[in-house]
Amino acid sequence: MQPLKLRAGEQGRGFAVVADEVRKLAERTTIATKEIAEMIRNVQQETKVAVAAMEQGTKQVEEGVTTTARAGDSLKEIIHMSEDVGEMITHIAAAATEQSALRKKSTGTWTRSRS
Repeated sequence: MQPLKLRAGEQGRGFAVVADEVRKLAERTTIATKEIAEMIRNVQQETKVAVAAMEQGTKQVEEGVTTTARAGDSLKEIIHMSEDVGEMITHIAAAATEQSALRKKSTGTWTRSRS
């Protein structure tokens, strides 16, 4: 009987050693799982920040495009108005030249008729 008890005791100790190793492995697995979950949360948070930054950048680009388009329209209007002013100046100069010529002509006629 003694050898049977001895073997049972050795088997019990072997089982205890295996159970202790399984417990340690389970603890390490739990710790690793928590670390992985934390890493995933960090990646998700950083992704949210990156997405928000990209959305803000996209919004700023869209605003820049709108502003640039408005500035282009304003410049076109300024150019058109400048061309109109240039035409007006040309007409004014032509009218002034014509009036000056008429004044000279009428002054010469008036002067001759008085003589």
